[in-house]
Amino acid sequence: MKKTLLIILGVLVVLIIAFLIWNQILLGRNEERACTMEAKLCPDGSYVGRVAPNCEFAECPIVDELKDWKTYTNEEYGFKIKYPENIQIERTENGISMGNPAVPYYSISVGEANSLQELKVSEEEKIMALAPKRTKVTWKDVNIGGENGAEMSYQMFAGGYDGLNHVSMIVKNGNAYIFSINYGNGTIIETEKEYSQILSTFKFID
Repeated sequence: MKKTLLIILGVLVVLIIAFLIWNQILLGRNEERACTMEAKLCPDGSYVGRVAPNCEFAECPIVDELKDWKTYTNEEYGFKIKYPENIQIERTENGISMGNPAVPYYSISVGEANSLQELKVSEEEKIMALAPKRTKVTWKDVNIGGENGAEMSYQMFAGGYDGLNHVSMIVKNGNAYIFSINYGNGTIIETEKEYSQILSTFKFID
């Protein structure tokens, strides 16, 4: 009899504990978190506030910053790309130049390569042949036009010019597509943004 009573008491204790835990979970779910009354300015001039449950800022309205950009199509090399209205495009012997001789300056050239690794070695050798010994080259993976590629970055001083440079590259069907940008100090943030936007519009045409 005593043993049975202990078992019943044990079961009741377990049930009570389970009830208290479940009740606490429900209270936590129903509890609303008060967010601070802050506002974030969006690119289109509107404002958004913080929202539950994590009190993070709501997403800004999507703004198409590229809607007024022009489109350049190169049927010879099979690609198209968008660019800002204030940038001029000129044909070169093996591609195009974008902008003007003053920084920022963009270019796209097309050559030959058997593999991305071969192209990376070749491009780095070209830079190191001209750059001072202290020049540091870094690499990162990129995707351009749906193709996996690589981007080389380096900073060097030459002829009074001290600036950061990027060379992005992909290989498709034996063709090497090389994108480059160089610019001096003071325009890094906006120019890098524009360079990334230009690369994001690159597409191969059938």
